[in-house]
Amino acid sequence: MYMAMLYRCLQLSHPPCVEALLYRSVCCLTAGMLEAFSYVVRMFSGVISDHMASRKAAITAGFMMGAAAKFGMSFCTTTISLFMTKAIDRLGNGVQAAPRDALIGDLSPSSSRSACFGFAQSMRKWGSFMGAGLAFALMKASGNNYRAIFLLAAGVSALSTCAFVLFVPSHKNPNQQVAGSKAAASAAAAAAQHQPEKQQQTQQQPFVQQQEAAGVRQLLDNVSALLKDVRSMGVDFYRTLSVIALYGLGHINESLLEARAIEVGFGKAESTLVVALLCFSVFLCAYPLGRLDDKYGHATTFALGMAALVAGDLVLLFSGAWPAAVFAACGFWGVHWAVVQGPMLSAVVGMAPPHLKGTAFGIFYTMMAVVAMVANTMFGSVWHMHSATAAFGLSALIIVVTMVLTPLLLPASAKVGRRAAAGGAAAGGLKPAAA
Repeated sequence: MYMAMLYRCLQLSHPPCVEALLYRSVCCLTAGMLEAFSYVVRMFSGVISDHMASRKAAITAGFMMGAAAKFGMSFCTTTISLFMTKAIDRLGNGVQAAPRDALIGDLSPSSSRSACFGFAQSMRKWGSFMGAGLAFALMKASGNNYRAIFLLAAGVSALSTCAFVLFVPSHKNPNQQVAGSKAAASAAAAAAQHQPEKQQQTQQQPFVQQQEAAGVRQLLDNVSALLKDVRSMGVDFYRTLSVIALYGLGHINESLLEARAIEVGFGKAESTLVVALLCFSVFLCAYPLGRLDDKYGHATTFALGMAALVAGDLVLLFSGAWPAAVFAACGFWGVHWAVVQGPMLSAVVGMAPPHLKGTAFGIFYTMMAVVAMVANTMFGSVWHMHSATAAFGLSALIIVVTMVLTPLLLPASAKVGRRAAAGGAAAGGLKPAAA
């Protein structure tokens, strides 16, 4: 819907000969910038949520920002105002995403963690599917009245936020006590180390200078603690992230799929059906793939997701301007998205120390911010300078190379299902991650 409204804003401010060219360029640039912005915010929200007694406050704040952004979008008339309100929407998404995923990781049994992430993703995509279908019907009935549709979306978001606040209990962060005790121990050690220095400085410095020095020292201690947490993730965590980064580099943003639909002849209203079908495909695939991941390990599901992405790229590469090919690609990309937002998140939780789940998601999302920005800029430039088929061909090539490298990069623990790993650990084989 955002991309359709962006298309409308460009229509109002540019002649038709420039409109399509600008749409592809602005689409790629804004999609990459906003996605990267959202991922960077997730880094900070994830780290902070590890030190909160409950992650509910951060999730609630993100939901409220999303509802406010949708309300603001209903009154946008220029690309700048639309970009700003979409940035607020991405800010809200970033604030709640890492704490939400960490909360799912906190509450999920290890043997069925991917199934839990898959079920959560299925429910989110079911809501997206229903929302996109309703948006299509309202656009047809209202003659593309964007204001009414975004006002309705803001109302639904506000109701869901209220339901979350009223009916979802404040689950206590089970690892906050561990993180708090370690932080307290580090702070005590640092205080003891700096005590003689403080006594000497007290006699020599005015009060304001003492306060400034204490603030700088506290900041340096916090940065040092964060870097220590980043290093403590372990080699297997970063080997898994390297596979995810290569995988993400071959991912084409769904906004470009919507742009492709408009390019091959879909109307602005019909292009929302592409998003609806993609969401429905993820809804069908996410939970079964999560169960498969729990049984056979990340290597199996990653390979399925990569194969599905390559298949979708090849359909779009060789189908020309055939409109039905866009819908076929949605089916394949749904499998790919189900892996990205299910087993992939489970892999991040499984490789991280138990008390640093939020920080692990923060690192993951920061890496994805860089990858998303590079991928969107790369595919947008190839699309703009050559053609859409060149972009889809490049995506398929990157993923094929990633499939070849995955067995070499992925750690052995990620190639075994958690149910088998639990049996091996009970027999003295695999060991769980240390806290």
